[in-house]
Amino acid sequence: MSLLTSVLCLALSLVVVLAKSSSSLKLNSTYCIATAYVDENGSETDYQILLEQNKDLGKNIFEGNYVDVATDVYSMMWCFYDVTKKGDEIFMSCFVQGEPLFTPGNAMLRFNKNGVVSFEELWYDGEPHYMAYDFKNCKPKSIQHPDM
Repeated sequence: MSLLTSVLCLALSLVVVLAKSSSSLKLNSTYCIATAYVDENGSETDYQILLEQNKDLGKNIFEGNYVDVATDVYSMMWCFYDVTKKGDEIFMSCFVQGEPLFTPGNAMLRFNKNGVVSFEELWYDGEPHYMAYDFKNCKPKSIQHPDM
């Protein structure tokens, strides 16, 4: 193999690697989604889920608030995410502190190039519950911390 062929193969390999890494999905630093929970009695509670990247805690970590819109009471969330091998989706799992709104649980979010595409939740209050929510995007605002 000639030197020119080797250099061209190396250059082509670098272009493919760089193109593949640059096409990987990246998250914004903040997100806000609005949803509603309807209990078994038909009572509806509006919530906002606020997420903010926290690079001080580490790579791939977000923290946030699960906010009752009417009362402005919130529960803290800590989230971890990973990108699929194809790089076209991100799955995020969040521990939801629960108190003072409800029992602790897990929230799962899925992202693609268009942003958040699904929001689901698991919790246990004597029996297991699963809920997949309809949601809409809202304007992100700063998250609150209990010590503030």
